[in-house]
Amino acid sequence: MKLTDGLVAILKALNSANWPTVALVLGIIAIFLFRKPIYGLIGRVRSAGNWLTADAPPEAQQDTRRQSDVVEKLKDASSPAIRDREKRIKMDLESRGLEASGDTISILIRHLAASQFMVFAERVYNNIFGSQIHVLKRINESRLTGLQKEVVDRHFIHVSTVLFPEHLKGWTLQTYMDFLVSNGLVLEQEDRYYITGDGTEFLSWMAHMGRAENRGL
Repeated sequence: MKLTDGLVAILKALNSANWPTVALVLGIIAIFLFRKPIYGLIGRVRSAGNWLTADAPPEAQQDTRRQSDVVEKLKDASSPAIRDREKRIKMDLESRGLEASGDTISILIRHLAASQFMVFAERVYNNIFGSQIHVLKRINESRLTGLQKEVVDRHFIHVSTVLFPEHLKGWTLQTYMDFLVSNGLVLEQEDRYYITGDGTEFLSWMAHMGRAENRGL
């Protein structure tokens, strides 16, 4: 016998029964049909005073936790260097007519931005001179006011004429600093050099990765 046939038979039998019996039977049927939601509600009940109160269902709680995780993940690894790359990635997606919003996409963009910076940092470190790292740290120490070019020029003269005259023969201050400027580690303004977000993040990356500052040149 099908379930629907059985229900029809029960309803026909109840048609001649009194209302208390009908209510009892319908209550039993309701408990049978909706036992899983009812059991779930009982497990979440916190109080049963004048009004029954219960915790949110598991799906809602999971969604709340997910939203909290999203907020925490978006806070992690937050830096000017990463935020700048996120902005560029989003602009690129939007220029291609692709979706660039939503929790999942935001987290993926954050991971991609962080991965891009890691590749960038490795490439810069493989090519930077040890003396350029020293200059970058000096500029970072003067991040608010910038480091005067004449200070950097004195450093360059010492490096190019005393320490490595053969390797840097024919180099100028502009040639020497071009690597830092062209890679976005340093910003040149009038008579001063300023460190950028990438420059600060690069120094932090070196410290975190335990990379040596004493390199060739």
